[in-house]
Amino acid sequence: MFSFAFSWFTSETFYNSKFTDDDNFNASLLYVNKSEIRDGRYNTFFRTNWMGTFHYDLKDKYIADVTLAFNGSNRSYPAKWSFSPTVALGWIFANDADASVLNYGKLRASFGILHTDYVPDNNIWSSAWDAGHGAVYFGKGYNQLWGAFIQRFPNTSFSQSSY
Repeated sequence: MFSFAFSWFTSETFYNSKFTDDDNFNASLLYVNKSEIRDGRYNTFFRTNWMGTFHYDLKDKYIADVTLAFNGSNRSYPAKWSFSPTVALGWIFANDADASVLNYGKLRASFGILHTDYVPDNNIWSSAWDAGHGAVYFGKGYNQLWGAFIQRFPNTSFSQSSY
């Protein structure tokens, strides 16, 4: 029998403003809560995300974006919560719909820390032990001894990447 439970809740708010006649400022706050529960091993996911995004442009030519994300997951390692900031700067050097050669051109550079919880196995950073699936024979009478053995060694080389 296969069972599946899924829940998703999202809440978002926006703010728009102008400081002068030549600029635009936008901000948004996003909250997402997601859970999936499936039959079988390593198929349970719980995620919560808080994210704030801020956009500023001047004269529709110079652009700055900042995103601040705080992500939580039961599959994250080494910590269950992570902070993922990103920054982007842009310059629109061509924006003329009537131009014959290049009617739109933009340069953009960005930097940030990305977080992922899509690891191949739940608790991959922990060792897994098993017991009772084998026997060790020893001595003159070939006595049998049941014992525990390590099924999976821990992997502690996970880390967040910055790009």
